[in-house]
Amino acid sequence: MSVRYNDVAALIATVVNYLQTKQYYLEKAQEEGNKDVNPLMLQVYDNVEVKYDEKRARKYSDLPAKPITLPSGRSVDYVGSLQGKAYLPISTQDIDLEEYYACYKKNITSYNIEGQKAWYYNAPPLVERVMIKMIVSVNDLGDDDEVVVPTGTEPELLQILFELVTGQRQLPSDPVNDGQER
Repeated sequence: MSVRYNDVAALIATVVNYLQTKQYYLEKAQEEGNKDVNPLMLQVYDNVEVKYDEKRARKYSDLPAKPITLPSGRSVDYVGSLQGKAYLPISTQDIDLEEYYACYKKNITSYNIEGQKAWYYNAPPLVERVMIKMIVSVNDLGDDDEVVVPTGTEPELLQILFELVTGQRQLPSDPVNDGQER
């Protein structure tokens, strides 16, 4: 059986996305209650344009790439000013309250992720660009972008690629020599 580079290249992104998502859940389980993402997996996008939507009468930014799927949009870790002032994330359930209270909040900008857009509440009028940090789906990274494979998962990456390319699972190892196969 011959395997071409393009065959493997098409599968690598899927496997790395799986390993990054798995790493998030492993870290979350070990650090009870901590829901932060690993900052080493983040891609940083400076100078993301802020646009204005006439229908909603609200500012927004298009996400510069497709994030991986994590609960509550946690793959988008930071949205804020280029100087480092973070905007506060709000959940979809809190949008009604945010609409009401946004006018009372001074110097606090909130955002909500909807699909491939970040919608801003109480956005400063002069802000034209923001910084976004997020875990990006490897499919959307360029050829020269760094792909972060969680440390120690390289053998698992190779094992999954082998199984996907050959169409067969490798037998689990039986390190105990007791005459019984498992």
